[in-house]
Parts: sequence; structure tokens; C-alpha cells
Amino acid sequence: MIATGDTIEKCRDDLIEVIEEWVAIRLQRGFAIPAIDGHTIDVSGEPMAIV
Repeated sequence: MIATGDTIEKCRDDLIEVIEEWVAIRLQRGFAIPAIDGHTIDVSGEPMAIV
């Protein structure tokens, strides 16, 4: 992952977008999200309607 920007705010915005896309791709492919600093993201296997 990489995030760049002309300002710290732009870099932070880019980093947030990169992380969100990384999580979405891992979930779409059925991969686990690794724990970060003891925090975990658990995903239900139940289907869910998206509206």
C-alpha cells in the first residue's frame, strides 16, 4: 500500500481510500482481515442485502 499527497491531509485521505479498497478486495475474495494492534474485523458468512 502507498499513499502520497501534497499535504498531510491529502496523504491521510489517500491512505484511508487505499485501506478501504484493500479491505473490500480481501472481503470480496473471501480472505481474512489480519488483526492490527490487537483489533480484529470479523465477517459473517450470512448473505446480506445491499440497498
